[in-house]
Amino acid sequence: MQAAAKITGFPFSEDVLDYLAKDISTKFNDIYIANKVVVVLPSRRAVRNLKSKLLSLSHDKICFLPQIITFSDIPNNLILFNSVCDNLDMRLPEVIDSFSLDMIVLEIIEEIKSLYPNFTTFRDKKISTYIKKFFIKFFTYNQYSSSIKIDNPDYEIFTYLLNTFNEKLKSLGKVTEQQLRNEAILRLKNTWNTKKAGSYIYSVLPTSNTPYIFDFLKLVAARKNAEIIIGGLEHPIDLIEWESTTEKHANFFIKRFLNHIGLNVDKVNCLPMSQVVNNDYRIIEAKNEIEEGRQIALAIVDHLNSDIHNIGIVTENRIVAKLIKENLKRYSLDINDTVARSLIELNEIKFFLLIFELATVNSLNKVALLSFFNHPLTGLNTKEVEDFEINYFRTPKIYNSLFEVLNQIESNEQYLGITQAIKAVLEFKPKILSGKNFYSFFSEHLRYFNALVSEEIRNSLPSLDYLTDLKMELKPLTYARKPIKIRLYKELLIKILGEQSYRDEEFIEEVQILTPLEARLQSFDLVIIPSLNEGNFPNITRDWPLIDAALAAQFNFPNYQEPLGFGAHDFNSLISNKRVILSRSLYSQSKETTESRFLSQLKVAASIEQVNYKSAKDSEIFKYNPSPRANPKPPLSARPKKFSVSSVERLIYNPYVYYAKYILNLTPLDELGATSIKKDFGIYFHKALAEIFEQTLPLSREEFTEDLLSKFKTCTETSVLNDSNTLQFWLKRVERIAPWLYDYEKEVLPNLKGSLNEKRKEVNLNIANTIISISAIFDRVMLYKDGGIKIIDYKTGYTPLQKEVDKGLSPQFPIENLILREVMNTDDISQEYIELRGKKDIANSKPITVDSKVSRTELIKLITMFLDSNQGYFASIDLEKNQRFKEYQHLISLNPE
Repeated sequence: MQAAAKITGFPFSEDVLDYLAKDISTKFNDIYIANKVVVVLPSRRAVRNLKSKLLSLSHDKICFLPQIITFSDIPNNLILFNSVCDNLDMRLPEVIDSFSLDMIVLEIIEEIKSLYPNFTTFRDKKISTYIKKFFIKFFTYNQYSSSIKIDNPDYEIFTYLLNTFNEKLKSLGKVTEQQLRNEAILRLKNTWNTKKAGSYIYSVLPTSNTPYIFDFLKLVAARKNAEIIIGGLEHPIDLIEWESTTEKHANFFIKRFLNHIGLNVDKVNCLPMSQVVNNDYRIIEAKNEIEEGRQIALAIVDHLNSDIHNIGIVTENRIVAKLIKENLKRYSLDINDTVARSLIELNEIKFFLLIFELATVNSLNKVALLSFFNHPLTGLNTKEVEDFEINYFRTPKIYNSLFEVLNQIESNEQYLGITQAIKAVLEFKPKILSGKNFYSFFSEHLRYFNALVSEEIRNSLPSLDYLTDLKMELKPLTYARKPIKIRLYKELLIKILGEQSYRDEEFIEEVQILTPLEARLQSFDLVIIPSLNEGNFPNITRDWPLIDAALAAQFNFPNYQEPLGFGAHDFNSLISNKRVILSRSLYSQSKETTESRFLSQLKVAASIEQVNYKSAKDSEIFKYNPSPRANPKPPLSARPKKFSVSSVERLIYNPYVYYAKYILNLTPLDELGATSIKKDFGIYFHKALAEIFEQTLPLSREEFTEDLLSKFKTCTETSVLNDSNTLQFWLKRVERIAPWLYDYEKEVLPNLKGSLNEKRKEVNLNIANTIISISAIFDRVMLYKDGGIKIIDYKTGYTPLQKEVDKGLSPQFPIENLILREVMNTDDISQEYIELRGKKDIANSKPITVDSKVSRTELIKLITMFLDSNQGYFASIDLEKNQRFKEYQHLISLNPE
């Protein structure tokens, strides 16, 4: 296709909106012509800014604004693109609202749980979010579910999902927003093929590769009375390539679009830079996020005092954004924070949900009840709550319900406030448990919430007004009028509240906090890019884990690496501003961070000045005495005398973690509905291996493979792996591993006289006049005919390195070696890890050497050290990167000084 429209390219450093404003005000300067101009921009912020620029160019004259919309507005504004058209042809189907979509998703989940009871993935607490995102993404890249044929039985569940969703949509006579957009483009195409289109169209290529946007721009490119503007074709500094692969490159989507319309990038008319930009790059490398927020605030104040007022802070890190805002308040600066803050995170909303939790759950939730009493909105006396907790919850009394608690305290005048609060909740209980639709549930819920909160407090909380407004928005929803289960009400309520955002209204315009999406097409006198660490910039979100690469390709989903390319484009655009302050924290939540790949590349390509913003006041304001590191010293009688491999490993990595688990006996609670499929695979595969090695080796690879697959299936019958999709995925791995194991066994068997599988062994050692028991569970011990012994450990996850064993950081083989030397009375012992991946590198063996004398000496030294009552179980700082024990890290008070 030959592009008829004007295609104009811009360097990153040029202001696209400024060009648009000048071009429009020059060419279309009367109301008749202006009404025939349509401008399509990537975001509402860009729309607002273009209008502002057009008004500023009018110089107090009457300004004739064209029609300025976003790409998402196209379906509702088809009439704008034609001077003559039949309105009936432009009517589009009704789009399903977010609430009804949530309702459908929850109904489908209920049906799947009934039809596929073994498909435990659908008990994941995030499953409704995964499915909703799947539907949105599917219809972004496919117009109809029937357009995709899934023949693989492993993906049967997705066929059911799409078919059921399609049926429910049809029954409502509605379509998804993505289907609506695709349909709108088809209508435009048909109209432009048959009728003369009169509007002049400007459109800016967004940072996107969404099909409906590309299809719209392809239609625009075929028109003579149109111009497509592409930003970011050149850069003012000679940056090296961000990544080698196409999807990760900053301009991959531009090249893809130009290919889509049949145009080579070299044929695009790229305007020269209006002036050579000498970029001023500075970087703040703070110790932590608190320090980062403080220094950024000081940098903003410093630049405002230097008469630099158009400042953009671009981040998706909500923590740093909040810290910057709080620090700026010290200087009487309130800024517009557009980083979305979920309404559900507000303290009063948590109270709103607490009331519902207590009123609807039959069994007593003690944590929720105490949280309710301690919440400031109850207005209860602190001493009353403390006495109640001591007398009724720290004693071994069992309460099964709120009624039982009320019966215990009702006659005690000391707990009058608590009694009244419980009665209010119990009064709410029967009213909300009766069958209602969502709107009725919400109305009743809000009424009792208001009854429990004083009028003075209620009137001072803007978010409560938001709840009242939300109630009015929910009223006209027709699909929600049938009665729903109380649990569905709760799930829907949390989803709705979670999707609502809350912002303060008063702010100053010269300083803005924006997301990278909102910052596109913006230019600043100073841009600040905080949180330049991996995971924050670029921010890569994962899709539903069950959608693997093969299925994603079948659904026409884009390459998973494309967010890197979009991130690179955004970063290129931001660093093209004249003044740029980059910042990052070296530690986040006491863990060392990794510098963003984009920042690393920029450091290679450009000169960046290291800065450290300080204020005379700050030395006093931020002076603090950090809490000492945890270092408990329990008596010798409380210190364990039995050690396993895992307990020794904890003692090495972080003695405080050992103390929490083995002395305090603190066991982390599993997340509700959370599963660890990889971990479960390792556990059940080990069981299957132990069983198969107890029997005679089959005569052929095929028999061995079938036998191993059968044993693995049997082991997983009651596990989370036992659903069709998940099980098939892991069975393929077992099937790939089995032939390698067979060949390995066939090679070693002639030299073996026997083997021990999944056996626990222990020895007693006299250490510091104390009998200490050391134990280990051996995956396998091979007993050779020549008297030698080999310890085998099968690894489906991470395999320790030889240097980790040498340094004492991986004590498994040294301890197992020590135990066998004592039990078997031999020195002829070797060790070997067998890695069972089942991927491209199917499996391999990895011999490990152990210095038995050194390991024995170091183990005794370690245990002796902690047999001293003066030795504390201190909290390590430098070893916090060990993620195996992260569930205990929140208990540790660390002083990083």
